[in-house]
Amino acid sequence: MPDTASMIPLDEIGTSGVSDPDTVKSMADTARTFLELHQWCRSIVKGYFDRGIPGVVAIFFFEIVPAEADSEVWVIVGDVPPAYIDVDPDASSEGCGALEVYIACMRDWCEAVLDNRPVEDLMPVGYQDTGRPLRPTHKLAVSLNERLDFLEQKVLPYLRENRWE
Repeated sequence: MPDTASMIPLDEIGTSGVSDPDTVKSMADTARTFLELHQWCRSIVKGYFDRGIPGVVAIFFFEIVPAEADSEVWVIVGDVPPAYIDVDPDASSEGCGALEVYIACMRDWCEAVLDNRPVEDLMPVGYQDTGRPLRPTHKLAVSLNERLDFLEQKVLPYLRENRWE
């Protein structure tokens, strides 16, 4: 289980010292809604803001009551398609590791789209509010790849040093 001692419980975001608590609260609501769209999530027990840049990307950790799923999951939201990442002690035991897994999985999707390969067996890329899959177009794959470059080159190094703005 990730160490939640340095994370902010979702109900404490307003008093946490993040630079834009309203935006982080909105991103938390998006993450919670996205998670609740999945049938394997019966309910959310507890949620935490791990790290992020308001309006760009946020990494949340949730403890859930699962239906045939793990009881802990990361959710990544922001100016990118939302996704959940299973907690893996080797690859995603902390927020930056989860973001690295997210970037790698989204790149796989982009590469498949650009190579005209099927995406059905890859991480779903969908809308934040409905979870419906986005249409895998060349234009979307190029745009998403550019955002992933930004996350990898600018945001991830920043978040390794700073949990939030």
